[in-house]
Amino acid sequence: MASLPSRVAGIVFWGLVFLGLAGVFVLVQVKQEEYRQGAELHTLELGLVLGEALLRDGDGPAGLDHAALDALSSQAIDLYRMQNLRLRLGDQELVFGSPTSSADALVIRKRIFLPDPEGGLGRYLLLEAHFPSESEALFDLRRNIILAVGLVVMAFGLLLKLILD
Repeated sequence: MASLPSRVAGIVFWGLVFLGLAGVFVLVQVKQEEYRQGAELHTLELGLVLGEALLRDGDGPAGLDHAALDALSSQAIDLYRMQNLRLRLGDQELVFGSPTSSADALVIRKRIFLPDPEGGLGRYLLLEAHFPSESEALFDLRRNIILAVGLVVMAFGLLLKLILD
């Protein structure tokens, strides 16, 4: 039969394990939402920058043949860790990055209105940005959090056992 200190240490240890796992679950959910919101913000920011580059010439949003679009899109793919970026303006389409399947990626779509400087009808720039999936992007964070919580709980359990003995 186990001694009273061992029983108390066991109860406290398993209670901390369950609390730690619940905390990990909540923290991972918060980080997933932050990742999704960050991806949406990056896509919107890129759309505004690309729209500004299209309108900079003063000719209005004529087409996607601007050299600045290639440079900005390539920089954004590297900076924001996008897998793929698709731009569509009217019947023109440009694709940057490696092709991905939608099942493996977090896909963010944004539509940016580009006004016509001459007062005519404007056009829409459609962006489709593919980011790594949340589970892929947060894998290392999830693993590190679980390991840290496990080590803290184990150390606390051993310390409690030593104190109670």
